[in-house]
Amino acid sequence: MRGGGGAGGAGGAGGGRGGAYRARTAPPPRPPPPRPASLSPHNVQRPGCQCPGAARLQVVDLFKVVGERRIVCVCELPPDKMDQVSFDLPIMQEMGGTVDIEVSPLQPYAAFAADLRSLAGLGPLDPPSPAAGGGGSGEGELFWVDCELSQEGLSQAEFLGLWAAQAEATLQSAADGWVEHVWKVAGQHRVVSVVRVRDAGDLDRRLFGLPAAKSALGPHLNFTVKALRRYEAFAADVQERLEPEEA
Repeated sequence: MRGGGGAGGAGGAGGGRGGAYRARTAPPPRPPPPRPASLSPHNVQRPGCQCPGAARLQVVDLFKVVGERRIVCVCELPPDKMDQVSFDLPIMQEMGGTVDIEVSPLQPYAAFAADLRSLAGLGPLDPPSPAAGGGGSGEGELFWVDCELSQEGLSQAEFLGLWAAQAEATLQSAADGWVEHVWKVAGQHRVVSVVRVRDAGDLDRRLFGLPAAKSALGPHLNFTVKALRRYEAFAADVQERLEPEEA
């Protein structure tokens, strides 16, 4: 199960279950502190890299939440190593007093969907159809979409049956390319995803058009959306602002 760290995350692969964490930094003290090297693009753990000294933290993706002092880091990490990471990460060593970490262990949605359909007696998943044109273009805006499902007014069997019936449609959205990542939050009725769409209006139309939103499950869906940007771009902006003015 993949793991993640940041405002959302995934479970752990090849070493037990992993987790995700949210880092929220408080306003900087005054006078301005020395340049935070932990925000430098050179210290950003890019996807596919391992974080030195941080319990072999395998970063899958890294984002900054637009307009908020929050970092989303998706990583692969056994849960028993999470505390070690919280001590070893450069941002914790340099800014630890102003950083809060929230961990959400996640499971890849395909694995969860297979289990769910089995429980609901719906049989195995059909593989999603390949996207026309090979999937996403890599252009557009990034959003973090957190969908919480409510069981109110339904028995567990009814709720799981409705959810299971939409599992293949969710995976098809990922195959179509506009959903870049999708996970189930362990122990909660929540699905989190990273999506790339043209703009906020395009996202609205896509969420309204989801098969789950049009089904009997629709009234039980509650979406929370955050705009994202790649952390490398944010770190470069910070670095530029901290450069001393030329004489």
